[in-house]
Amino acid sequence: MSGLDVTSPDADALLEAGRLATLGELVRDCAHEVNNPLFAVLALAELLLEEVEPGTRAHDRLRLVQESANEIRAVVERMHGFAREAAGDPAEVALGEVAASAVALIRTVVAARDVEIVERYDGPPALVHGDAPRLKLLLVNLLLNACRSLPTGGTVSVEVSGGQGQAVAVVADDGPGFVPAGEEAAFTLFHTTRRGSGLGLTVARAIAERHGGTLAVEPVGGPGARLVLRLPKALR
Repeated sequence: MSGLDVTSPDADALLEAGRLATLGELVRDCAHEVNNPLFAVLALAELLLEEVEPGTRAHDRLRLVQESANEIRAVVERMHGFAREAAGDPAEVALGEVAASAVALIRTVVAARDVEIVERYDGPPALVHGDAPRLKLLLVNLLLNACRSLPTGGTVSVEVSGGQGQAVAVVADDGPGFVPAGEEAAFTLFHTTRRGSGLGLTVARAIAERHGGTLAVEPVGGPGARLVLRLPKALR
């Protein structure tokens, strides 16, 4: 177990610290994605100083400048949006929609890497009763953990389904997986074997437990890692 008492007064502080740590890691990872379109903006702007007549190649280059600027804006808006998402009142939440939002954010971060994220949402919406921003933080942490296990590229899969009174979200990757007998250690506070704060999986499990659910590593029968979130379905 993580060793974190999710009912203690310190739990809220740790969850907030985890959110801020995750945001800081996202911003750092995102810097490379911002620099690429920014370089295009600067290079084309220099050319446009000499060619500004409509209908010329300069006009086409201006469109490229605008597209690059829009890329930058999209990255910044998603980062700001994530930063603004504070914990809210529990409500009925479609877990698949939360997962899709987390994937959209992570795709911004890993856009320049050779990482493919595959999504699969089976059946009707898997509804849970919970705090959407914190559930998104949980899934963002799982996705970050998976992507960081693929420094040279690979595939991350996200699946959400419902059944047997549970909503289930699975985040898997085809990286090296966890070290032998190291699955539970991954949830220990500040434990990390790669870049990051060491808070991500600890906070993710704490959020799962606060929602009456579980978060665990499950065997994959080969290379890679598979983390499974199970939450009780919302009562209709």
